[in-house]
Amino acid sequence: MAGPAQRLSEPLNAKRNPTRWAMTASNNKQGRHKIEKLLPWHATGTLGRRDADRVEQALAGDCELARRYELVCQELAETARLNETLGAPSARAMEKLFAAIDVEEARASRPRPRPISERLPIFPAARAGEP
Repeated sequence: MAGPAQRLSEPLNAKRNPTRWAMTASNNKQGRHKIEKLLPWHATGTLGRRDADRVEQALAGDCELARRYELVCQELAETARLNETLGAPSARAMEKLFAAIDVEEARASRPRPRPISERLPIFPAARAGEP
């Protein structure tokens, strides 16, 4: 006879149809894994309404998932706290960054050279757009 913990963790039909119960358990595990991947985005409030509802429903019915969500929230709070202690970058770092952006913008605005297939006569099919 199974102990009380085992009886509570197995659905009533597990004994009658163990293959179906195993497939259901596997599907539940996969679904739980998918929900678990969404936890960081749920913690930051960046999920769409549908996914947020799915996560909330899963959290309400799964204590282990709720525990993991709490860990995600703690990690998020700790990361924010650590980032705030770093302070702002120096004025010199900001000047270097803006100078690098200006160089990149100037490089991007220059006309691009034509591809070699358009410049050399040995590739006439490429110029005509033929395969």
